[in-house]
Amino acid sequence: MAVTSYKENGSDYWAVYVNIRSSKNRTIRKQKRIHGLESEKKAIQLEKSLIKSLTEEINALENLGATWIKVVDQWEIRIRNDPFQKYAKTTINDYLATIRTWTKKWNERYASTLNSGDGRALINFLREEGKSYNYIRRLKNTINLIYRWGIEERLILGVSKPPLEGVKLEKFEPEKVPEILTREQIKKLLYEAKRKEHPWYSVWAFAVLTGMRNGELHALKWTKVDFDLGILRIDCTYNSRSRSVKQTTKAGYWRTVPISKDLKELLVELKSQTGDKEFVLPRFWQWDRGSQAGVLRSFCKEIGIPSVRFHTLRACFATQLLASGVPIHKVMAICGWRETKTMDVYVRLTGVNVAGATDSLDVIPKAEIPTQNVVNLFRT
Repeated sequence: MAVTSYKENGSDYWAVYVNIRSSKNRTIRKQKRIHGLESEKKAIQLEKSLIKSLTEEINALENLGATWIKVVDQWEIRIRNDPFQKYAKTTINDYLATIRTWTKKWNERYASTLNSGDGRALINFLREEGKSYNYIRRLKNTINLIYRWGIEERLILGVSKPPLEGVKLEKFEPEKVPEILTREQIKKLLYEAKRKEHPWYSVWAFAVLTGMRNGELHALKWTKVDFDLGILRIDCTYNSRSRSVKQTTKAGYWRTVPISKDLKELLVELKSQTGDKEFVLPRFWQWDRGSQAGVLRSFCKEIGIPSVRFHTLRACFATQLLASGVPIHKVMAICGWRETKTMDVYVRLTGVNVAGATDSLDVIPKAEIPTQNVVNLFRT
C-alpha cells in the first residue's frame, strides 16, 4: 500500500496503490491503483477505504474455496500417491485427460460456484460434439467423483453436492445390437484359420472355448493349467498400455474355467509347440501393443464373415453356452461377471429368456390333406 505524489502539467497530484493477498490462499490477490487525486488527505482516506473493500473481497473469495483446476490438480496428487487407491494408472490417466479436455472453461472458476446450469450446458455441448451416451455418463460420474472428494477435503466450501448430481441424462441414441457371430460363422472362422495355418488360430480358438478376456488370455501361464482337475485358474491380466501384467483380473477376483474336450486337445497341441515356455499362448507384437482387433477384423473380411472385435469372441462363448441350455449363473461364474447387466445383453441375443413363450399360439388353420390319392414316390 502506498500514497505517492507526482506533478502533471505543473500541478501536484496524489496516487493510491493498494495490494492485498490472502493469508489463507496465496493465489487470491486483489490490487487497485487510482491516480489524479487533488490532495494528500483525500488520497489517505481513499487508501483506507480501498483496504477495507479489498479485504472484504478477499474474505469472500476465501469462503469460496479452491478453483476447479486446483481441485482437479489436488485430486491427482492424492490419488497418485495413495497406496490403497483402487484405480489403475491407466484409469487415472483416462479420467484426468477427459476432465481436462471437456471442463477447460471451468478451470479458473471457484468450484463452489459451479451449479446444475453449468452441468446441463456441458452435457448439451458434448451432445453437439457427437459424444455417445456412455461417454457422457462416464464423464458425469468422473466429475461427481472428484467434486465430492473436493467437498470432503474442504477444498470446496459452502455446497453439499456436485454440479451434475441430479442432472438427468436421457438416453438419446437407439440401442444397437452387439456384434456377434453365429455358430456356423464361429466354425468357419476357426476352420479357415486352421486350414490356412494362421498364426493367431490358437488364440482365437482359446478365446471361443473359454470366454476369457483379451488381457487374461495374454497373461495365462502353464502354472495356471490344472489337467488333473480339468480347470484353468484365471487370476491375472495383461495391460497393453503399461505393457505389464496385473496380479488380478479386471473384476478384481480370481475364477476357474472348466477345460472342455476341445480345449484339452488345443492345450495338448500348444504344449507340444511351446515346450518349456512360460506362457500358454504365442506372443505377437500386435497383441503386445493392443492391436489384436485389427488382425481379427482383417481375417474375418478375408473369409467372408462379419468383421468383429476381439472381445466379440468372449460374447460368442457366452451366447453359445446360453443357447445350449447352460444356466445363467454358471455362465456368469465362468466369464467373471458378478452383475447381471452385461449378462442381460447376451440373454436377449440368444432369446433364452423368451424361448417357448409363443408355442401356445396355435391359431393358423391347418389344411386337411386327402390321403387316398397320395402316391409314395419312394416305394418300388
